[in-house]
Amino acid sequence: MTETAVVDFHTHAFPDRVAAKAMAALEGTYEVPSFSDATLPGLRHSMSAAGIGHCVVLPVATSPAQVLSITDWAAREQSNPERGRGAAASASADLTIFGSLHPGMDDPIAEVARMRDLGIRGVKFHSEFQDFNPDDERMFPVYDALRAAGMIVFFHAGNEIKALPQIRATPGRIARVLDAFPGLTVIAAHMGSYLQWDEVWEFLVGRELYLDTAFCLHKLGTQRFVDIVRGHGAQRILFGTDSPWADQAEALTSIRALPLNDDERRLIFHENARRVLGPPP
Repeated sequence: MTETAVVDFHTHAFPDRVAAKAMAALEGTYEVPSFSDATLPGLRHSMSAAGIGHCVVLPVATSPAQVLSITDWAAREQSNPERGRGAAASASADLTIFGSLHPGMDDPIAEVARMRDLGIRGVKFHSEFQDFNPDDERMFPVYDALRAAGMIVFFHAGNEIKALPQIRATPGRIARVLDAFPGLTVIAAHMGSYLQWDEVWEFLVGRELYLDTAFCLHKLGTQRFVDIVRGHGAQRILFGTDSPWADQAEALTSIRALPLNDDERRLIFHENARRVLGPPP
């Protein structure tokens, strides 16, 4: 497997005009520094330095008013693959940019249809920033529409870098979404739920959903991390970094150093991601 085959399924970036302001606010919230400027050129530079061939970018609409512009940005950037590509970026670098929906928006079902028609492959939800529980019944028609459209549902799961006063996206609540919507493609970030891995074992390990590796190995430890990979099945694990909150090259090196076999590495680093994303729309 070559380095350029690696897919990072968990990254963040913003339009150039808002990136600096957004990152200043987030660095203040998280109280940690970032590893890039969170623009698409910055992400592509990081990808090139790390030897990563493809990234999934996960925007989050923190208000209903942001949803349409995020969809438009994602569609525009993906239809112009050279836009924002820095001179240092790898010639094979590419991005898949998800959309976002907000529980408070008008007519989310129509926006799902618009995303589908524009080739958007999935939607990122962040319950803590969007003030809802994953298993809120008001979300059920949205999940049903996403399932019918063949789109991916990506949940932030668990706690945050700076501890939250309450945790909405728990393994138990995500499990109830799985129960209610068989066939829905669901990804739970941070190996199922950041800092809630006992509950991940109880509610999610072995279920039909994907977990990503983003920003948790340093907290989980090697043995517990590998145990979850093998308990859940390497065929349902996606490599992710949470860039710009982690250095992509360092994260890749850390996961490569785990005591996994070649088949497990191949699945985690690119085969699972390619299967989940499918052919380009």
